[in-house]
Amino acid sequence: MNSDLRTSSLATTIRLDIGALMLECRAICFDLDGVLADSHDHITRAITRWAQARQVDLRDLAEASRSLTDVEFVRIAAPHLDAEAEAREIQRIEYELAGETPPMPGALELYRSVPRHATAVVTSGARAVVTRRLHSLGVGDPNILVSADDVTAGKPDPEPYRTALRHLGAHPADAIAVEDTVVGARSAKAAGMRVIGVGEHLTGGWLTTLFETCVPSLDHIGTRA
Repeated sequence: MNSDLRTSSLATTIRLDIGALMLECRAICFDLDGVLADSHDHITRAITRWAQARQVDLRDLAEASRSLTDVEFVRIAAPHLDAEAEAREIQRIEYELAGETPPMPGALELYRSVPRHATAVVTSGARAVVTRRLHSLGVGDPNILVSADDVTAGKPDPEPYRTALRHLGAHPADAIAVEDTVVGARSAKAAGMRVIGVGEHLTGGWLTTLFETCVPSLDHIGTRA
């Protein structure tokens, strides 16, 4: 179903309790790294090993390494190198580390409390790495997975979330994205979705233009029928 339709094909109403705030939706799209998976350290280690081998300066690129696809990251960090080839090397290192990925606090409880047919994982990671991380978490294969391999433009472009909405059969107004980066939030917002931010680092009044609300961790969110 085209996600531009005014109504969703999803019948289930999901209610999220976030302190005094209650949000309703019919679908939830979860980012992976830093939202479901505590994998930022793995990403940093992989990028650092790659950068040291290539003598690439990574100053001021931490956020980019967590938000962009590997190809897009290499194009920014090392435009003189073959982006496709270097991305494959980064993914090789990430894959080695992905088998021991712990969950973020409250992530599995929230993810499993939402009806499976109403969920999607939308990530900038490569499909092979992402799949290994999900299996390490004990989640297995998600209902819908949109990875870097499935889009031509990654976050902050809206394509990743528009792709997820299309597969879900959900109208953007009926869906919520859960993100831990501004880049990811901009992607979801541009797709017409509401966004919940996760992480102590998301502070500042201007963030209200991107997020419905921000929580320190997912164990601050409850669900009810």
